[in-house]
Amino acid sequence: MDLGISDEVLGTFAPILVYWIYSGIYVLLGLFSENFRLHSKQDEDEKNLVSKSAVVKGVLLQQVVQAMESMKLKYLKSDSMMELTNAPGSTDEEIEAVGTKVKRKTDKIAKRLDKVARDSKSKKAKVVVEVQMEREDAAERQRVVQ
Repeated sequence: MDLGISDEVLGTFAPILVYWIYSGIYVLLGLFSENFRLHSKQDEDEKNLVSKSAVVKGVLLQQVVQAMESMKLKYLKSDSMMELTNAPGSTDEEIEAVGTKVKRKTDKIAKRLDKVARDSKSKKAKVVVEVQMEREDAAERQRVVQ
């Protein structure tokens, strides 16, 4: 059955769609029954250092970056393949040169993704530290009031 969607596009967006479907099911099960929760509502409220909205924003940002990079790779791949198919009598050396060009570009994209991942981890760590400090300050204020 042909959906009229390329494998690259399907491979980019299907995992994102599946992630949000499963996340929605998890949230709905948690709303309707305490039996389906991984952690009690009280534990969740006490131990979660980051708000749900911040998590959703972070996940969306990560998925947008990944989808953009994946689509860039699709474009680079199709562009390079067009060079090969449009060139009459392409030699092995020309094909190897295009392959090297694609490899360099994909390596460059991988380095960018790695940098984005490292930056997001450091930002998450900073948020966790800030939230912990806020909680400690609030606990200290409560002790002073009492």
